[in-house]
Amino acid sequence: MANTEYVEMVPGSQPRMRRLLAVGGLAMALSIIVNFAIYTIANTVASDLIVAPNTGDEMLVAPVIIATIVTVAMATAFFTLFVRRFQRSVRAYAAIAAVVLALSFGPSLLTANLPIATRLALVLMHVATAAIIVGLLTTRGVDAPRR
Repeated sequence: MANTEYVEMVPGSQPRMRRLLAVGGLAMALSIIVNFAIYTIANTVASDLIVAPNTGDEMLVAPVIIATIVTVAMATAFFTLFVRRFQRSVRAYAAIAAVVLALSFGPSLLTANLPIATRLALVLMHVATAAIIVGLLTTRGVDAPRR
């Protein structure tokens, strides 16, 4: 079973940039694969196609992949800066990520006349990406866990 315990930085230690880039790249690859799978399954199973909340037009897979890449890159960059500046940063990062995740549900849940399949697919993509990002960065992105 995987260790899901959050690790904390030992004061004075720094995550290695190479490690963070590798973990961020892994998070990006896994997030793209998972979101592509969710998108494909939702469009296959649902009677309504997934639509873009802002336009109501059919959502293509390219914007999903681009949004995933941008999100993971920003989250990895923020994590890198955050853990270098603050103690107890890993737990704080996880808390901030939870708030950002909750805010990301806004367009999916508050847009009128959005098919339920679209709402569910978008929320599932957001949760999956957040779980991958936070899970990998907070457990594999730091060098010096305190036991």
